[in-house]
Amino acid sequence: MFFDHYYDLSFISDSDSYQDIPFELGYITNANDSRTVVEVSFPEHPDLYGMASEYNMHGFGWGYEEREQHGDIFGQYSVRTVYLQMRMYDIEEDRTITKAELYFSDGSNMVVDIGQINLYKHEHSPNLLKHMSGSASSAGTSESRYNVLEEISILKIEGPLYEKFDHRIEIEMNGVDSDTLHDMGGLSVEKGHNLTLFSRVKPVDEILERYTRFDIHPELIILGEDGNRQSLRIYNTSSEDYRYHFMDLYRYT
Repeated sequence: MFFDHYYDLSFISDSDSYQDIPFELGYITNANDSRTVVEVSFPEHPDLYGMASEYNMHGFGWGYEEREQHGDIFGQYSVRTVYLQMRMYDIEEDRTITKAELYFSDGSNMVVDIGQINLYKHEHSPNLLKHMSGSASSAGTSESRYNVLEEISILKIEGPLYEKFDHRIEIEMNGVDSDTLHDMGGLSVEKGHNLTLFSRVKPVDEILERYTRFDIHPELIILGEDGNRQSLRIYNTSSEDYRYHFMDLYRYT
């Protein structure tokens, strides 16, 4: 059984060479399951291919001594991590992935639901802002500070995965939260002033939400003086809870 994963992953659309996009997928299986995932494909996008390993992120098992025990054991359950490198070439359009086909070391395979992986084209940061500093904490908070190069209006925060998890994510712009921003119809910041973005991921106790993994990049929509509309990605809005216990896994499965 795979956990639900909700990731925003960026790629460079004008690249004329292969790109490897790394990410991880977690799943639960029986403690005595000796199989491991060795390859992944994506039925919705046959042109995408995933090199996979359960041993380490960089070596993908080549020359790596296999262990007798796979994953972390909690009673009858084993929690595993699949390290993936998604290989992409000459991809121009955004993609959405919800299923993966797994190929195991014993020759078997299966198709599973993995959540939602959004692949989006990397864009340069808006020229309306100059990044000054940033910080993040293990408590799930993040802060970035920008100098405003011309008068701007911050219109809204958007993104399909942000809308799904907005109950878990707090974002403030110069102390104004997203709900207040919506009610105000926008936030103006004058040239030469600073824009401070603060984000926090709220902890949860409910098992299904705790074990749902996300790393999303909401877009801050900004309007310049001449009506030029630009966007700024907000990072460090992620949640992965590794506090596994037998009874929690029993309830989850």
